[in-house]
Amino acid sequence: RHKHLSPEVAAWLDLAPQQRIQKLNAAQTGWFISYPRAIDALQRINTIIATPPSNRPRNLLIFGDPSIGKTQIIKAALRSHPPVHDDRSRWPILFIDAPPVPSETTLYDEILSTLNVPFRAQSSLSVRKNQVFTVLAELKVRIIIIDEIHNLLTHRPAKQRDFLVVLKHMGNKLGVSFIAAGTPDAVVALQSDRQMSSRFSFLPIPVWRYGREFRQLLAAFERLLPLSIPSDLAESSLAARLHDMSEGLLGELAILLVEATTMAIEENAEMIGHDLLNRLAWTPPSRRLMEAERQLARVR
Repeated sequence: RHKHLSPEVAAWLDLAPQQRIQKLNAAQTGWFISYPRAIDALQRINTIIATPPSNRPRNLLIFGDPSIGKTQIIKAALRSHPPVHDDRSRWPILFIDAPPVPSETTLYDEILSTLNVPFRAQSSLSVRKNQVFTVLAELKVRIIIIDEIHNLLTHRPAKQRDFLVVLKHMGNKLGVSFIAAGTPDAVVALQSDRQMSSRFSFLPIPVWRYGREFRQLLAAFERLLPLSIPSDLAESSLAARLHDMSEGLLGELAILLVEATTMAIEENAEMIGHDLLNRLAWTPPSRRLMEAERQLARVR
């Protein structure tokens, strides 16, 4: 019974409709669908973790369009290597956002804040640096993930280079590796320091094309959607429709399927089909962007 669902999700069918929807919304933040490019990224991260520290550590840039699935890969890596809090606390992977203004000071402040290490705003740069280097060594941090690294491009080239020089220095002294994530502009941002960019390998996450792998992806998603009747999302016409609506963006597809599932539960339809998608208030991401640009033009 309900073999189209994972056992955990199948158990939700006994819940009231709103409880099912709540379970779905809570679970979807932690979804990770395994596919070749994501597996490659996680294997590379695991290799970095397993490699002894050196004065020329391996670095990785994961880049792709917004909503392409970079965040899901990063979350999966963090779940695989969580902080350990015991008599020998360890923090294998530290995740931070790129500071709004890239500088040595803002980087150190971001790291200390994320690690919940108290520091004085009036402290000198050398004191902050000593704090950061000491705590990273004590916690045996192996990887620092910096998200939204493309934001470097909003600042002057000199600031971009200075920030990358700080990362290079930290890598040399601590043996810590950096994994950067961002849009394709992140490749340009890293090239502002050629020596640093040469230490990165690059992993693009492309937009999904319609085909067998996309249909396999939909089949994997269907196991996570608490509907009692199989939707057969991988069926060719329905799969093509979902590809068009999501425009091949993994994050958009996940949101689309959650909204469609919610409607199916609320209407007691218990499956996702063309009729339901016709009624769903959904605008593809490119059209949303065009509409936003039109509205902005009117304001101007």
